[in-house]
Amino acid sequence: MRSLAAILLLACSATATGQVAQTRAGSSTQSSFGGQMVLDELAAFGKCYAATERKDSMALVNTRPGSVEELKTYKQLFRKPYQSCLGSVTRLSVSPFMVRGAVAEGMYHKRIPVPANLAVANAPTPEKVKNLSEAAICYAGRHREAVQSLVERTKPGTKEEFDAVMALSPTLSECIPPAASKTLQIDATMVRFRLAEALWRLGATPRQPNGLGAHQ
Repeated sequence: MRSLAAILLLACSATATGQVAQTRAGSSTQSSFGGQMVLDELAAFGKCYAATERKDSMALVNTRPGSVEELKTYKQLFRKPYQSCLGSVTRLSVSPFMVRGAVAEGMYHKRIPVPANLAVANAPTPEKVKNLSEAAICYAGRHREAVQSLVERTKPGTKEEFDAVMALSPTLSECIPPAASKTLQIDATMVRFRLAEALWRLGATPRQPNGLGAHQ
């Protein structure tokens, strides 16, 4: 059976794990994997789920990030023991926010139309930003091409992603309220997923015909 396990982790990229089924001569075994392989599988899952489970994808991204509603929706959607988008992976243990981020990025890459209730016509100004998601929309609205380069040219969890986020950090702070910046603890992949969702909600589309091109 293929399932997504809800494990609330602060440093999820470092502790995410997975299992894959292996079949040999009529017998089957399970092998575990972690690190970059998990994030690669998660990215592929997000694209597949966004394309094939559009209604459920919308239900997930329609919740406020980090909310009880988001966690409740996550558990409802992924309590089913079988998830076809996991392929040969039998179990992928990552945090709900990582799954939401991968699905949201998948919606961007797959050019899924944004419903009216989630569409953002005008990005909030810095003084109106109240949370990380609004900060991401604020930033993506001001620096769309830089954000698209991050999302389209790097893969989650890689050094290239980290370097790209670090390159954005001097200007990223312009959309984060001073009070929040003192206590905010985030990692590069969290920033990436929030920015990917922001691009999608702003109506941006991939600059390459097939999204990530070589990383698809």
